[in-house]
Amino acid sequence: MTNALRHRLFRFLLALLLATGLGAQAAKPAPVDLPEARAAVMELPEVKAWQDARKATAEIQKEKGEKGAPPTAGILTGRREVGKAVFWAVTLYENPQVAPKKWAVFMVRASDGRVFVEGADGKPVPLEQWRKTAPKPEG
Repeated sequence: MTNALRHRLFRFLLALLLATGLGAQAAKPAPVDLPEARAAVMELPEVKAWQDARKATAEIQKEKGEKGAPPTAGILTGRREVGKAVFWAVTLYENPQVAPKKWAVFMVRASDGRVFVEGADGKPVPLEQWRKTAPKPEG
């Protein structure tokens, strides 16, 4: 079998798979649960930077000799419904016990694990869009 014939056969089989929907079923993302959603959010580069800023703040407090300083960050998780979609919400707070300030609410769609961020109107904003105007963590 020549390479040209193999290439044509491959293209034919690929077209057949896509036409029958078998290819689409194989690529369908799996649902995620709350622990998986939280883990996905905590791996985002923005969240890692936020955590690093929190750790730096805690180190400064420790170096100043502040004893019993309150935690510099907090995480709250829960389930939300927006329209007919179910999301896992992961809310990140700065200074939760002193003067709580919400930094961001990440919303992970339970059906496929796609990450959104809560917009000012409470509706999910795609992560890619949010990244263009994302707030920087306070350090």
